[in-house]
Amino acid sequence: MMKQLKFVLLFLVICANCYTQITQSELNDKFGQIRADMIRFACDVADYKVDTTLFKIINRNIFAFRNDLEVQSKKNLNINRLRIIIENATSGKNFSGTDIKHYESTINDIKHVLFEELKSNYSRKMSIIQKAEAEFENKINRLVEEFNRKKREFEEKEKLENQRQEDDIKKETEAKEREEKLKKEAQNKLEDELQKAEEEFKKIEEKFSTEVQKAREAKELAEKKIEEEYKAEIIRIEALINEGDSEKEWLLYEAELQRDKALSEQKYEYEKKIIEIQKVKENVYEILKIIAAVILIIMVTVFIIIVLKFEKIKNQIIIPPFTQINSVTPPVAVSEQTNDDAQSEDDAQSEIEIEVEIEPMEPPVQPKPLYITNAAAFATEIENWTIVGAALPGTNNIKQQKPCNENLLYDCLEDGWGIAIISRGEETSENLHTASKLIVEQSMFHFKAVIEKEGWIKKNILPSDIKWLQIAYSTLKEVKNDIENFAKMNDLEPQSLNTTVIIVVHSPIGILATHIGDGRACYKNEKEEWKPLITPHLDNNSKQTVFLFSDFWNIPNYAMSDVLVPESVVVREKPYSFALLTKGCENASWICYQKDASSDDYYDPNLPDNQFFSPIEEVLQNFREEKVELAERKEKWIDFISSGTEALTIEPADKTMIIGKLTVW
Repeated sequence: MMKQLKFVLLFLVICANCYTQITQSELNDKFGQIRADMIRFACDVADYKVDTTLFKIINRNIFAFRNDLEVQSKKNLNINRLRIIIENATSGKNFSGTDIKHYESTINDIKHVLFEELKSNYSRKMSIIQKAEAEFENKINRLVEEFNRKKREFEEKEKLENQRQEDDIKKETEAKEREEKLKKEAQNKLEDELQKAEEEFKKIEEKFSTEVQKAREAKELAEKKIEEEYKAEIIRIEALINEGDSEKEWLLYEAELQRDKALSEQKYEYEKKIIEIQKVKENVYEILKIIAAVILIIMVTVFIIIVLKFEKIKNQIIIPPFTQINSVTPPVAVSEQTNDDAQSEDDAQSEIEIEVEIEPMEPPVQPKPLYITNAAAFATEIENWTIVGAALPGTNNIKQQKPCNENLLYDCLEDGWGIAIISRGEETSENLHTASKLIVEQSMFHFKAVIEKEGWIKKNILPSDIKWLQIAYSTLKEVKNDIENFAKMNDLEPQSLNTTVIIVVHSPIGILATHIGDGRACYKNEKEEWKPLITPHLDNNSKQTVFLFSDFWNIPNYAMSDVLVPESVVVREKPYSFALLTKGCENASWICYQKDASSDDYYDPNLPDNQFFSPIEEVLQNFREEKVELAERKEKWIDFISSGTEALTIEPADKTMIIGKLTVW
């Protein structure tokens, strides 16, 4: 009981520390934001307007931006001048650790060099540069003061927490000492009572022994007396012998009868006395047993009272307030996981006071494992589209209490356009959950930017097959570069972030799809035919797939399963439904890996199962017609992916699926 309560208290204290301590991620983000803003200002001063490159100025790093700038500077002297200014200001000045002075010194060095270079090269804009320099200096000072304040608060809290812990330990020690003292007193009292009972028993036993001895002595005296009387009677009778033989014989016979009668009566009295003594002895034994039982009950009661008092002393603990500081989301996480569950961050710091009262005593709730069967899921409506999605762990990860290694993301654009993305982490990678989350977020960021830049929505057109092939390849390459930079910033091996990815862009005039690795995607056309969108990348012999960091980027026209890697597809007919899923869902929803009766070889027809998808379409239609709440839709979809069919229920691999239905009124 007490160990469980200690665990809960320790867990809450750790949580409080996690929320109050300043992290490297938070420092990198805040100071990186000022660095990014200063670089954007420098680009504005230099009249640099290349949006696709400016998008790459992010808080965490500017590697991708500088790489693009270096390529462009070879053809443009003005861009080259800007590149030199930014390199002089930022080269070798990286953020690391959690020392606020290091961040302050680094950002001030960047500001000083950058603005001196701008003043020197763009003197005609001197007033604008000087004004901006003063504003950035104020921003830096405010940010440094804010972090110093947080640091002071954390140090003060840590000091108070240490003092509270010392006080708790002292109270616990004193309570233990009181408990031991009370236990010892109760034990001594019990031993004294038992000693008294034993002495009393000995006295009674000695008394019984004395009574028995007296009875024996009385018996011997009585027998001796009877014998003497008998002898005297014999002598008297012999003196009368002369009176006649017959009378003599009669008198002798009568004397023997009297002697036997006297002996029998004496024996009966003796036995009666012994029986009475035994009965008294047995009654005393019963009384002693009752006394011992009463003493034992008293001892147990005293012990229980002691324990209850000790429990109450130790459990009436008030956990002190702690200040909750919102953690900073890394800049790569640019989109939310769900539409209906989106929550705004609470900027106000709140104080929480928890009092643990245990009277009557109830066992505390056991804390949940660090990893549970988590699910990323959403449900949304976009114009006439009804869309749901979920990523859940399979039975293997549930048994091992590991997180789901897959992720998903959906975002609506406008005019009936939307992007759906799913990803699966490689089983042998070390950072599966992080990797799958990174790739869906970075893919969403880059592909949205490409669609906006190309103007396909406004023009209501789809790119040519060749153009989409080129754009998909280059955009996925940018995503790969971003994740490589993330790995460098966090001292990770890029291979530990290996994932697959499937991207589907739906529109009123068709579908754009691209992918790396396995998984499936499909759509339904106007004729109500479900058709596959992509071909999973699988080696014909080993059935192994490729991942983002596999060695194919530098191999021209690299293909697997008779399709290019990455594969890019343009469908030029209106979709009425679409779906994309990882391999954990294909046994339940896909016609694949069939046996050829003529050759006994296995082949992959790669066909969506109409019997699986059609009932789901009906459910999505009912959701919309009955106006079911989005939260309820999401929970029902989670339940279905978890155990909607036998194949989904027993699936050992993680399971991810997004499906959308167009409602036609």
